[in-house]
Amino acid sequence: MTLRLLIADDNASMRKMVQLAFAGEDAVIEAVASGDAALGILEEFRPDAALADVSMPGYNGYELCERIRRHPVFSDIPVILLTGAFDTFDENLSARVGASGRLTKPFNPSEMIDLLEKLLAETARRRASDLSDNKAESAERQDALFRVSPGAWQSFLGHDRILEIFDVETSRRAAAVGSG
Repeated sequence: MTLRLLIADDNASMRKMVQLAFAGEDAVIEAVASGDAALGILEEFRPDAALADVSMPGYNGYELCERIRRHPVFSDIPVILLTGAFDTFDENLSARVGASGRLTKPFNPSEMIDLLEKLLAETARRRASDLSDNKAESAERQDALFRVSPGAWQSFLGHDRILEIFDVETSRRAAAVGSG
C-alpha cells in the first residue's frame, strides 16, 4: 500500500529532507509551506499521515492538527508536530489538539520513519477494532429487531392483554376486578 504523507513546513530544506527520506519507497509526499496550503489540499490529496511545523505562516502546526482532528474523514490520521530545537513546545496544547507525536528538528530520517510506522500501525489496529465493534453493534441491533419479548408474544392474545403489559394502572384495575 502506498503511503500518502503530507508535510507542512515553511522550511524548504525540511520539506526536501522528508521527500528524500522516502525516495525509492512506496510513498507519495505532498510538501507545502503553510498550514493553510495543507488544509487546501487535504481532501484532494487524502493523506495517511501528516507532519506539521508548529511555527509556520498561516495556520501553525497546532492549528492544522486541530482542524484535521475536526475533519470527518481525516480525524484519525496520525499528525506529528515538528519543532525546532530552540522552539518552545506546548505539551498541553499538543495534547489538547490531539497530536499523535512530536519530532524535534533536526531529526534523523529513520527516527521519523519509525515513528510513522508505529503510528500508522496503531491507526490500522484502531480502525480494524472500530470496524469489528461496528459490525458487532450492527449484528446486535439486527438481532434486537427480530427478538420479541414473551410479553409481546402474549399481546397477541388481545387488546386487554396489551393494556396490561404496557399500562400499570390498567394492570392494577384488571387485577382488582379479577380478584373482586
